[in-house]
Amino acid sequence: PELPAPEVMPDNSQANWISKGSNTAISNFTSHFNLLNQQAENTERHLTNLIPDEGGLWVSYNAVDLHYGNSSYRGYRQKMINQSLGIDRQIEVFDGTLQWGGVLSTTVSHGNFDEGARANDSMTGVNLYGKWTLNNGGWIYGYSGIHYSDYKLKDQKTVERNGQYNYIAGFGAGYDWEGPGKVKLKPEIGMTFYGLPSGSYNLGDNIRVKEKSSQIVQYRTGVKLSKDIEFSDINASPFARISHKVNANSGKNIVINGNQLDAHLTHTQTELRLGSEFKIGDSVKLGFDGGYTSGGGLKDSKDINLSFKYHF
Repeated sequence: PELPAPEVMPDNSQANWISKGSNTAISNFTSHFNLLNQQAENTERHLTNLIPDEGGLWVSYNAVDLHYGNSSYRGYRQKMINQSLGIDRQIEVFDGTLQWGGVLSTTVSHGNFDEGARANDSMTGVNLYGKWTLNNGGWIYGYSGIHYSDYKLKDQKTVERNGQYNYIAGFGAGYDWEGPGKVKLKPEIGMTFYGLPSGSYNLGDNIRVKEKSSQIVQYRTGVKLSKDIEFSDINASPFARISHKVNANSGKNIVINGNQLDAHLTHTQTELRLGSEFKIGDSVKLGFDGGYTSGGGLKDSKDINLSFKYHF
């Protein structure tokens, strides 16, 4: 006799059974983490690329388009723009160069969540940083910052929350190796700490949302391959970089009508970046690169980054 077909078990992931309001609250919380992450990433990118005798004034512009969704909440799209303005100086110390400085960073975000909810958020803050580069090519950096957030969520009604403070801190270490033919290799490791405050609000008349304060740790590793090409007074450095990130801790960060739900902040993400830097004379350096990220619920997510440095 024929055997019966195996029973197909329904997918019981949280994203399939939570209500519209619950899904909006969890998506909204995750979008806030992404906002704070932008405030960290541009500082980390600058510190990774900072080398002795190139300190001064720097500006960066980053546009991000995230397509998000995983087993904890239904998909949404988030677009962010970050602008950063920084300055750094240097002194010779011990067996290397110490560079330090600060950066003012602002990120604005627009999110379109499942079932029609929308969010318009912004975050502004300052990061202070330092980097020590040894004469043998090794380096280590650290930074910390406080960031002020304004959140606006529009569903059945508009919910505004202003004046909350978030914090970030991080460090990284790596090595600059130069091979034959001006080929350069830059491996690195790092860790970032994120602190998001607690908060509460109502969605409609019957959904009470409470966000717990969250302390999140992210580990990262990466390697950058580049090659210097000189022509006329311009030095071009095309590069490729691949990195991997893991948010090590996750918890049930959201409480809705007394029930704890998971915002699924345990992400394993891989990013590929391609771009080039152009050094013009002794004082100006321009950069352009684009990235593609996969994993952790991200689908077809990409960004572009522009940078300008003026050495004095």
